[in-house]
Amino acid sequence: MDYILKPIEKMELIKAFTRALDLINTQKMLEKEKKVHRESLLRATSALNDREFSELIIHKKENYNSLGMEHLIPHMDQDNKGYYFMLVKINQINSLGEIFHYDVNLLSYTIKQRIRDKLREQVLFLFNNVYCSNEFIVAVKASGYDPEEQGYRLLLDLSDFTNRILVIGISECHYTESEYYDAYQEASLAIGAKDISKRNKVITYLEMKDKRNDARFLSSEKKKTLHHMCKTDKTQISNYIFEIMGMGHCVEQRWTVMEASQNAESIIQILTEHAKEISRDPWEIQNEEVLSSVRQAIDDGSQEGICEVLQEFMESVLDMETEIVISGSGKDTIKSMEKYIEEHYYENLSVKSLAEMYHMDASYLSKLFKKEYGCNLVHYITMKKIDMAKTLISEDDKPLTEIAFLVGYDDYNYFNKVFRRIENISPREYRIKITGKNQCS
Repeated sequence: MDYILKPIEKMELIKAFTRALDLINTQKMLEKEKKVHRESLLRATSALNDREFSELIIHKKENYNSLGMEHLIPHMDQDNKGYYFMLVKINQINSLGEIFHYDVNLLSYTIKQRIRDKLREQVLFLFNNVYCSNEFIVAVKASGYDPEEQGYRLLLDLSDFTNRILVIGISECHYTESEYYDAYQEASLAIGAKDISKRNKVITYLEMKDKRNDARFLSSEKKKTLHHMCKTDKTQISNYIFEIMGMGHCVEQRWTVMEASQNAESIIQILTEHAKEISRDPWEIQNEEVLSSVRQAIDDGSQEGICEVLQEFMESVLDMETEIVISGSGKDTIKSMEKYIEEHYYENLSVKSLAEMYHMDASYLSKLFKKEYGCNLVHYITMKKIDMAKTLISEDDKPLTEIAFLVGYDDYNYFNKVFRRIENISPREYRIKITGKNQCS
């Protein structure tokens, strides 16, 4: 206030205002830093809860004591009227990584906040399954609420927010903490009963039991016939798989996810067994990658994608591939594609998506790539993912589940299986070998 009580030079007045503005800006910066720090702590705490709660759904109650997990159990109130598990599964969640600057904790925390804001007081607890990063599990109160109605409210909100295919499975009503494992299994089975021709869907465990159609699952007789045809009549196998077994019409016939997945798995297993019998190089039998690709096509509801994956694998295993000649433009396309894969390996790349991008027939592209690189396209992409995973494991302290997500795997158990097959050791063993550190997943 000196400038009011006595004369003051203009420059002195400017300096006083400048100091005041600097002080205000400094305070704003400190407040912003505190807010960032507070949000970072909230995300870290949320991620820790995810890790602990995820253990509760992969182990049964009777194993909690022996595994030292009793302290992890979120207990129910005395006036508990029961609860449902709502399992939210977001298809291709990895593709959201760029929006969240590949910060897995931020992505997970944001979606969980979205769920909590939508369901509010109905939520008893919720967490992101660290072993399957596209799964969010919500325990909701049974009293006074229709879980299916609330599921559709949540489905509409999250599908708009993520712009991804979603399915929500709802368990039966449970009453005790000892049933978390069972509630999760029921919600998972409900998701398996989704009609693959539909995009977004809420389905309950009770509805799943009504929808099961055992007639669609491959009989032992059909499996034996396919195995016999591998040895005697290769020319008719394609027709048998896609017409007689029905894999060429599973979307239009509205098969469930479980029906299509189990039948595709049986077909791939039979072809794999045949390949082993004729002593094919095991590196050519990439059945795990093929399984992953066909499951993704099933989740997408893509009949074309399902057929292309199975057809390519069948031709590769049975030596039915036709010889092709690569032109100069073909080589240029393959080189361009190699560069794209190098930069986008973590995305949901498939033969179908790359064929569409480069305006080529998927079958021809697959043969072209194998001719040039000596391995199929799916395996090439897999190797890129695993190579980057090895780099991150060696250079970063991130949890292994987070590394799996960053290189394009939303299922840690599948990532672990693929890594072990390629490197002959698990990701955790690899980290110990390279860094000497024994961190948890």
